[in-house]
Amino acid sequence: PERRPEGASSPKRQRTGPPPLGGDAPTKPEGVEPLHPVEGEGSQRLMVRTSEVLRAPLPPAAPEWVPARVLQQTDSKVLLRPEPSARVTALLPSLPTLVQWVPLFDVTHAPLVRPLAPSEAEALEEERSPSFVKGCLVDVEAEGTETGWRNAVVLVADTSRRCYDLRLLGGDDDGKVVRGVRHASLRLRCAFSGCLKHALLMQRPPCDCDKCGRALQHPMRSFWEFQADMAEAIRVGITSAQLCSQCYKESAKGDKGGRAGERELAGGKEAVRKRSSLGKGESSSLGSCRPSLQPAASQGASGESVEGICVLIGTREVPLSSFQEVPIRRRRTLQSEEPEDSEQQNWVQCAVCVRWYHWVCALYNQRAQLAKQLGGASASATGVPPVVSAITDASSGWVCRDCSRSRRRDEAEGEGEVDSSMIKQCSLSRELEDAVEEGLREAGVSCERVAVRVVSSIKCVSHAKEAMVQRQWSSGEAYPAEFPFRSRAIMALQRVDGHEVIIFMMYTQEYGDDCPQPNSRRVYISYVDSVRYFRSQPDGHRSTAYRALLCAYLRSCRARGFQHVHIWVEPPRAGDEYIFYARPPEERRPMKREKLRSWYCKMLERSKADGVVLKYGGMLEEFRGITSARQIPLFKGDQWEITVPALLEEEGEDGDEAGGAGASAAGASRGPNAPLSPHGSQSSSRPQRLKGLAMCKTVSEDLVNKVQKQMRRLQGHFLVSTLAPLAEGETVLEEEGGEVSYEVVNSRQAMLHHCMRHALQFNSLRYAQYSTMMLLYEMMHPNAPASGAASYCLPSCLRGRADDGSIMIACDVCDNWFHTGCLLDVPAGDESFVCPLCIDAKAEYIEGKLAGGCFSDLIDCEEGDIAAHH
Repeated sequence: PERRPEGASSPKRQRTGPPPLGGDAPTKPEGVEPLHPVEGEGSQRLMVRTSEVLRAPLPPAAPEWVPARVLQQTDSKVLLRPEPSARVTALLPSLPTLVQWVPLFDVTHAPLVRPLAPSEAEALEEERSPSFVKGCLVDVEAEGTETGWRNAVVLVADTSRRCYDLRLLGGDDDGKVVRGVRHASLRLRCAFSGCLKHALLMQRPPCDCDKCGRALQHPMRSFWEFQADMAEAIRVGITSAQLCSQCYKESAKGDKGGRAGERELAGGKEAVRKRSSLGKGESSSLGSCRPSLQPAASQGASGESVEGICVLIGTREVPLSSFQEVPIRRRRTLQSEEPEDSEQQNWVQCAVCVRWYHWVCALYNQRAQLAKQLGGASASATGVPPVVSAITDASSGWVCRDCSRSRRRDEAEGEGEVDSSMIKQCSLSRELEDAVEEGLREAGVSCERVAVRVVSSIKCVSHAKEAMVQRQWSSGEAYPAEFPFRSRAIMALQRVDGHEVIIFMMYTQEYGDDCPQPNSRRVYISYVDSVRYFRSQPDGHRSTAYRALLCAYLRSCRARGFQHVHIWVEPPRAGDEYIFYARPPEERRPMKREKLRSWYCKMLERSKADGVVLKYGGMLEEFRGITSARQIPLFKGDQWEITVPALLEEEGEDGDEAGGAGASAAGASRGPNAPLSPHGSQSSSRPQRLKGLAMCKTVSEDLVNKVQKQMRRLQGHFLVSTLAPLAEGETVLEEEGGEVSYEVVNSRQAMLHHCMRHALQFNSLRYAQYSTMMLLYEMMHPNAPASGAASYCLPSCLRGRADDGSIMIACDVCDNWFHTGCLLDVPAGDESFVCPLCIDAKAEYIEGKLAGGCFSDLIDCEEGDIAAHH
């Protein structure tokens, strides 16, 4: 079994972008036309036989075919959600709620799905287009204006001719009536008083080169992008890919390795995944504009032909001629945002006032609304994320908040909303919440109560680097192979303008008594992040609340027996995202390290005055008297977890310790540039200290000096606080409650990736309210499969389905990773492994008599052997 490195993909099947839609190109019976989808996954529509979806006799008036949206597709079947017309829905009410796997062909090779005919597609778009009724706010095309649009309101709507009479709003001709405006000249405008615009301001997610891992950002002028429709994605095996210009040019010359050279491809993907996580000290890239500079062509950037040349992305070959050049936003626009295209806006229409709203502005929870339409069933009961049209008309039954209040439907106003009261409290969250309230009261601040919740508390393991474990330390002690710890996520929320907003998040690692030295009884505060939506009277007391919370957390750590707290003082760079995705532009300016360190020092001084902290200082002050680099604690994701092993490897390459136990002091203390002895380490590429020989004292001191030199160079980057010992009579408190696990917030990467994938941003107060609502709803009603980050292991996982650093093995079929401790049967050595989920999937597939090529490479066993394998 292999242990999965953090962020690495399976060595057997590497992926790029979303999971492949299928294996090889789908096979078809002779004489049957193949399916030619023209759009991406989740947005394509097909026609499906009504009887195949309904699985019941059809009424006489029911149509033979109905349109449906594709959710997933393999090489022999598609997962469809029907989208019938209003007439068909009235005839077959249950049809829109049915999500079915439908094979492409029946046993007689007759097609069960087919593409939409042009007339059908036109009629469908006509029906799906938004309806402009009397009183609807719209934008109308107008020449001579800065934006090309004018605000207006619909006075008369002629639905038969699709023409409208409008009254213009604002400008010199305010109130002017314009008659006979065509439907194609109008577009929706949000009715929310805080918006009144057509397009929301959104930030696009970052992207990186899939070959070398470089961030695709300024000063690059452009990059090359591959976007596949469903048919091409099935043939190629990936749905999207990006290349920097250098990799594209080198690939066009025939070098399929691109800029990566002889670098392992998995290493390149590791760089991509790490950079996309946007961690401390890492570069980030804001997304680029999508307009193409040049369409897909047979010539590359330098004019040479690229026909017939393929570039290797993961394990898939992609034609270089399929890439398009895309411009990159300049650095001067990094602090600004651009409206997305109209087609990417999500709209909902009130069933009473028939006005249109953005989902964000209306705080419309589409999943909760769908669950309501399904009769209270969970929106994730189907096993796939709900995918519906971005245009949701009045037939959904949704009522806006203004109409709800006017009709005294208070229960409908909060439809789909969840708040922090639904998250179970623990002793730590109550202590932190009371401390924040007390701190604000002492400062004379009045505000809505700040709710504090521990949203994740799971056991994890940090594995030591190989160089640390293999080294023979001068003390004679072996270095621990792993350090168990508890990963904890703390969230603070406040109700602003009637809706809760996440204003603060903190991720910590707690290494308790069960963890070996040097990490024992230490706490590492790995990430702290906030947004400026805290409201109080008077203003300017965000720091008062956050310092009170951190001081209370240090007090809790001391009471629970911890002795040290470590803080990495690393302010985010311009454009970086730690926890909150797409914060307001004014908050993206880089912060100086001295300012952040001063903020932490004020917090520690307050804790010192309260008797919680005994002393604090930098790494050099704390570890000035160490005799071995082994005494330095290394935390998961910390800078020193990389620095100390790197110094060991550098030392081995220089041959500083080649003499081992039998070397003279003079030989052991050679300078790094001294020539190697003919009988020294030159005879072996591996240093003798890794062969079991003891290390002499002088060499140990040299390594300590190198580490302390790094500490001096990074002076001010770290803070180490020593907690005051418990007084006589004080006992160590035992924490109440067990594991707390919400997959979407179990790690910083999980929350950040979920927000990126679902466009949950914090760039405005309304967007922050919407994002908070959707995050809390995802916590309370997790979608299946899990969103955002990768969903590891089994649903019954004992470790919160998180990558906690423990031993994991990869399934040879689905590429997912599983903790060995959660499996009943673990393969030995290099034996192939098929997870229980894939075995169950094949069993269901065979029972449904839909066996085809999509599972041909699953496992070589008979139907009767499935239970035995499981």
